[in-house]
Amino acid sequence: MDQGIGGFVVKYGDWIAIAGLVAILGAFAAYQFRGVVERKKRIGNREPISESDWFAAFYPVAPEKRGAVRDVLAAFAEEIGVEWTKLRPTDTFEEVLLVNRRYSPHDDLEEAELEIASLAEKLGVADQGLPGFTGALTDFLDQWVILCGGEPPRKLTTPGTS
Repeated sequence: MDQGIGGFVVKYGDWIAIAGLVAILGAFAAYQFRGVVERKKRIGNREPISESDWFAAFYPVAPEKRGAVRDVLAAFAEEIGVEWTKLRPTDTFEEVLLVNRRYSPHDDLEEAELEIASLAEKLGVADQGLPGFTGALTDFLDQWVILCGGEPPRKLTTPGTS
């Protein structure tokens, strides 16, 4: 009755293939997760600050104009798995906000772009051209504020700079 390895493979080949596929997908998921963890380390250790302090320190728009900025930051932050009060306008999409490419070929900023597009659709500004995820977060926020009919805050300058 001993059919050897060949008989075992013939009898259970489908299950072996399924187990192999599950193992490959599991390894890919673990590798992907590591890329996300790397990004969260860059951002997650930051101390969150209150909404009013965040706007005062980083994006000084009038309180009545903060809604669109807060909504887009919250939607973006939820997609990348951090609190929006840990984001900083100087964060760059190419370095700080991007998943670590060493570990992850998948970029979950794509899901964030879809979420932002959905938000723009709800606000009725989707047809006006959404800002791209390039440069620093502040550049994106400036474009978003303009898209929503507002005016971005003046860039803060230090004496002796323009």
